[in-house]
Amino acid sequence: MSHALSKKTVLLLLAVAGVTLFGSTLVIRQLHDEPYPKILRGFAVTPRSVGEVHLIDKNNAQLNAGTFRDKWTLVFFGYTNCPDVCPSTLLQLEQLKKSLATQAGNTPYQFLFVTVDPQRDTTQRLKEYVNYFDAGFLAAGGDIAQIKTFEDVFGAYHQYAKKNPEDTHYAVAHSAEVYIVDPDARYVGKFLPPFDINILSNKLTALSNYIQQKGHNA
Repeated sequence: MSHALSKKTVLLLLAVAGVTLFGSTLVIRQLHDEPYPKILRGFAVTPRSVGEVHLIDKNNAQLNAGTFRDKWTLVFFGYTNCPDVCPSTLLQLEQLKKSLATQAGNTPYQFLFVTVDPQRDTTQRLKEYVNYFDAGFLAAGGDIAQIKTFEDVFGAYHQYAKKNPEDTHYAVAHSAEVYIVDPDARYVGKFLPPFDINILSNKLTALSNYIQQKGHNA
């Protein structure tokens, strides 16, 4: 009898512990995984620090995590020999930049093009390329490992279509998304070109307001 009672007691304690754990998990999820407003679903992501950044910009200056502080940054990976996605996306980003500049009270935006083809994209070539679209655009590169580390922050990728290592005429498959970094140097959203300038401007404003309301802890 005492053995049966002990077994029942243990089962009861386990049940109570399970309910407590479930309740705690639910509260934590409500605090940290609260659904985004409808306008931000599929646009915002769980914030993630960009961490340590070791890239060289188009002016041969070091680009690091501090580059992303106190402003919003839109990051796009590509390469200067890209025949379609890169030039069309940069053209739209140039138009987006003009649109955002007309909105009073906005935290400043900057636009960063990161090459995935450092073998061919020299610093000078990068500078000439992005300046064609907008001289205010940032551009950066580095060695393959440095670029890959930065890509991993966003879950981005690239792959070379080379017939052999010495090949200099090749295409590069790469992520087409534009990634959003907030003024606390965190990856907080992404979108896929082509996009409607007005709709995207509204979403960026909504994301900014949401993060401010959350006290930068969204």
